Amino acid sequence: MPSEPVTASPSVGRSDHGEETRQGRWLTSLLLFSILCLGPTALLFALNSIVGMLGPWINLDLLLVYIAAVLAGRVSQRLAVVLATLGMFATLGIQILVGIGLIYIEDPALILEYLAFAAFWPWRVISLWAGLALVAMLITYLLLSRIRIGRARTLPAVVLLIVFVSLDLFGRTAIGYDMVRLNMATSSAVRLGQLIGKWTRPAQFHVRPFDGETMQSYLTTNGPPPDRILSIAVESFGSAQDANYNAVEIAPLQKALGNDYVVTRALHPYRGATLAGEIRELCGLRISGTPKTAEGRLLRPHCIPAKLSEQGWATLGIHGNSRFFYNRSGLYPAIGFTHTLFFDDLKAQGRRVCRTRAFAGICDHDSIGAALDFMARNPKAFVHIMTLDTHFPLGSRTAGDRNCKPGVTVPSPELCLYQNQITAVMGEIGEVIAKAPVKPDLIFIYGDHAPPYAVASERKYFDRENIPVLILKRRAEADGNAPPV
Repeated sequence: MPSEPVTASPSVGRSDHGEETRQGRWLTSLLLFSILCLGPTALLFALNSIVGMLGPWINLDLLLVYIAAVLAGRVSQRLAVVLATLGMFATLGIQILVGIGLIYIEDPALILEYLAFAAFWPWRVISLWAGLALVAMLITYLLLSRIRIGRARTLPAVVLLIVFVSLDLFGRTAIGYDMVRLNMATSSAVRLGQLIGKWTRPAQFHVRPFDGETMQSYLTTNGPPPDRILSIAVESFGSAQDANYNAVEIAPLQKALGNDYVVTRALHPYRGATLAGEIRELCGLRISGTPKTAEGRLLRPHCIPAKLSEQGWATLGIHGNSRFFYNRSGLYPAIGFTHTLFFDDLKAQGRRVCRTRAFAGICDHDSIGAALDFMARNPKAFVHIMTLDTHFPLGSRTAGDRNCKPGVTVPSPELCLYQNQITAVMGEIGEVIAKAPVKPDLIFIYGDHAPPYAVASERKYFDRENIPVLILKRRAEADGNAPPV
């Protein structure tokens, strides 16, 4: 009798197939979770650790993107891939822009002003990073296209989302906005919404006395001021932790002017961004936000330009960029400058435009020349210059710009670049003044704020509480008691 054919048990077949299906779904889930959540989280962690980016590194929106992509994938694979790619990069983009942006812009009230002057942004740098982001998006899209997104599981992501939200709320921190990184997690969408609220409804401008030494306190407590005073606020001029590094920076200035001036170095405390640095030294005040012209007039009684103008000094404020940024066109006259020169004015005089830095504008060399020309025409003059050449982000201008001077050891080529460019500015200041037929009697050279490096190790290389101040007094008038640099 022929034997019966052997067939597999239906129950066993379903079990094997189900096990294979479960394994496939878990593998799909792991691949998708790695691309959409683990990879971006590792990037945010690295940016927090290496760059010092401000903000938590666990982002709840990445879990939401994962869940939304899986649900969309059960309807359309193409829709899921597009949603996952755009959602992940939008989440990362917002978190990175806000986190790094807060390094450069300490006062949220200034954001609208930066947006209004997009034409002056460093578009070369922005374009480079935007191009790299587009390449990364394309690679991500191609990777996701090979994954059957609709097969992934959503439950693990939902559980993680609930856990992180619970921990965040239990910690009594606001989801989406914590500048000191105390919260467990964040949400780019919520964080952006809250920041937009701050930008569109900025806190009102406020002012209070500055607690510390300033140029204003020096000039008001050291007897009658000399006839010709030059104030130079050097963009991002900071005090490094290494004294030798600092000495190399100002060596060209000392060499050019050491025979005519006694050079002393001091440290002044600082807070805030560029305009806050100018008002700190000119008026001895601490401001938050940008004052309107009427508010600027309230500062006037404290400010050196106004005091000297009332006593017969001709006063001039110079900035080689737009007159409208920081409302300088209204603010400079409000605090006592009887004359002002900005980009258009200086360009009309035939002054050169430099395009080798972040912001195109009049070269610092030519701005200093305009200041000394004004002094030559006025027997009593106070001139203030806000420089441009060392505005961040910095870029190489000459071959070897990232090579440090002999004897200088620093942890990054970027610090060599910074030193070389500060050194170049100091050299230009010394060169122009040394050749001037009429020289200032007293010169102040100071930083507005420390260099705003994005990388934490580079940022911490500089004093985060104080900026350097160089005071140059004509040798005929110097008392000689202060130790030279």
